[in-house]
Amino acid sequence: MERIILDECYGLIPAIRSGRVSVIMLPVRSETVLKYGINRYTSGLGDIVCDSPYKVGESVQMASRNGEECAVRITGITVGFIYDTTDAACLAAGVNRHGAGMEGYGNGSGLWHATPQEAFAALIDGMYGQGTWKRNALVFAYSIVYQEYNH
Repeated sequence: MERIILDECYGLIPAIRSGRVSVIMLPVRSETVLKYGINRYTSGLGDIVCDSPYKVGESVQMASRNGEECAVRITGITVGFIYDTTDAACLAAGVNRHGAGMEGYGNGSGLWHATPQEAFAALIDGMYGQGTWKRNALVFAYSIVYQEYNH
């Protein structure tokens, strides 16, 4: 089983287990951007074709650097620029709406943001390095479902 290491402290592994996170976004590495491709994923822009390292139906082990693990099955793959992430996709990727009569959105860091995209930008920068959001990185968005597994 392939393994994805999440360099994060945002509680995504428990959120995946609970079903709250149903999308994981990973930056597209430059070597996966192809000029031509068959059975590849296009961005909808027509001029960018990427070869995903993971395939629909594949099981992948997710692990964080603090030792938490879970397994997921990939149910869908899209590719696009991170600025195009909708509010709904931000929520599916780990952003949550503040409750108890307060306005705002969180990402597991303990800080609250005015919009889902602001919270998601902080999450992405925390996971993949400062400036990832500002660069408008090309990302794979993997739709996932949690799977029980024995390690």
